[in-house]
Amino acid sequence: MTSVERTMKALWSAWWQRWPRWVAWATMSWAVLYAGFGLACALTRTSLLHHGSESGSPGLGWAAVAVGASAALVSAAVLLYGLRPALRGLLWVACGLAGVTAFSLLMDVITLMLGQGVDSKASAANKALAAVGAVLLAATARSDRRPAGTAVRAPSAAPRRVQLTA
Repeated sequence: MTSVERTMKALWSAWWQRWPRWVAWATMSWAVLYAGFGLACALTRTSLLHHGSESGSPGLGWAAVAVGASAALVSAAVLLYGLRPALRGLLWVACGLAGVTAFSLLMDVITLMLGQGVDSKASAANKALAAVGAVLLAATARSDRRPAGTAVRAPSAAPRRVQLTA
């Protein structure tokens, strides 16, 4: 392994071990962006739900505002007070709501890969933002857990013969 590879591995390891510190900031930034997107759609009466040629209620933008604003408040509380059990529960609820919103994103991606257009650009953007939010909310909810492979092993006792020799 060259020195550049070792340096890159060390930088990646240091960045990965600090993810509990920055993930709440990233989640709060996403939440503000998502609430702003929902507000823009609600104020312009743009529907966020399309199925074929039918569009849903333009009032769904207010639901995106509510999810984004509540996620921003919970993320700010995590930054201020740390990850408490009640905050973790609220993060998982917001993650579930974002996951439900992002549910049909795969169909939009497949449609785009086949060279066809999506039903609504606003709906596709809403699903993509919700998918990013679901990942960030889940990461924040688990941010007090150590990343895999970083656990410190407990010291073990020396074998009996070594203890007697010592």
